[in-house]
Amino acid sequence: MHLIYLFLLSIFVSKADGNSRKTIFQCDQHFDESQPEGVIEFPSLPKQLALSHGVNNSKPEQQYNLQCVYTFVAGSRQRVRLEFDHFLLSGSSENCDIEYVDIYSEVESVDEDILSSALGGRYCGTVAPHVRISLRRVMKLVLHSRSTNHEDNHGFRAKYSFIPEDKFIAGEPVGGKKCSFIIDSSDRKIGTLYSPTYPGTYPHNMHCSYLMKAGRGERIRLFFTDFDIFFGGEHCPYDSVTIFDGPTPASPIIRKVCGLQQRMEVYSMGNSLLIHFNTTHPAKSDPRGFIMDYEFSTRFVNIDKLLNKQRGVTHIRGTECDVRVESNRETFHTISSPNSIQPTPPAPTSFMDFRESRTWRRLYLPLIL
Repeated sequence: MHLIYLFLLSIFVSKADGNSRKTIFQCDQHFDESQPEGVIEFPSLPKQLALSHGVNNSKPEQQYNLQCVYTFVAGSRQRVRLEFDHFLLSGSSENCDIEYVDIYSEVESVDEDILSSALGGRYCGTVAPHVRISLRRVMKLVLHSRSTNHEDNHGFRAKYSFIPEDKFIAGEPVGGKKCSFIIDSSDRKIGTLYSPTYPGTYPHNMHCSYLMKAGRGERIRLFFTDFDIFFGGEHCPYDSVTIFDGPTPASPIIRKVCGLQQRMEVYSMGNSLLIHFNTTHPAKSDPRGFIMDYEFSTRFVNIDKLLNKQRGVTHIRGTECDVRVESNRETFHTISSPNSIQPTPPAPTSFMDFRESRTWRRLYLPLIL
């Protein structure tokens, strides 16, 4: 890894205001694929520059009123990854007005005016930004500093790299959108789907759509190995992942989820699933999104055979073979298992949901093998 020190040089301007002296530095920096990885640091003022302009490094009060724009431009089919390993600026997360870092990870082109770009977050104090991965090829970081109270270890240090974007291309793109894909079992039976900038903090005001199409006789299994979506309330009114049991938003909803989830598993009833990932405003918690394994297969239980037209027995949506039995005031009822159960240790127990009239009950049933 190349160690690249960001020297605050380029342009030096002095302004006189009565007996006070204000020092302003222009310190923009540009990084591209010719330097595929490196480190940026602040502050780092070259001794020669300081001496030539009469700035005493031992008097940090002279080094303020900075605005530094760090621009990262990845190569074709690449993204920018930025990760901080040291962060100590003036202020606190509730009061970032003296010194702070702004991150723009959704920039569309190098020439785009950052004033018109979506702000991905503002950071100061001691809490470093979470890992960031650009939505496209460009990321910009802007440092603003009017601070004169520089403690030991004041500043920040971050590692940057340019990474392949292949893992974010989930399938066949839809309508030129950045995160809408069709994932077809004819292309692959097993795969992994990443949210747009995982594990970096995800962008705000995004709508991502993933249509999963299985072959004849196949069902779809989803398994979320990591899930971190901003929790805005019980019904997820802000950021959310919604899974539809079918190809359109009119299909029945299996789950609408947000917050932190562990090892969440979902099965389709038929041969298609639709996933919507919606975000609103960025959360202070810097949520990272999700990573999900998927599988198209005929090995999963056939729902029609499972139910076998049994009266009062319904499949619990989102599961492979869980069922709900409604008694209709019956005393005895026979339930058939999928594919015949193989011999197991003595007295196994099965868990099923039963309903009698309007009251739900869970019963423990010894299986007769």
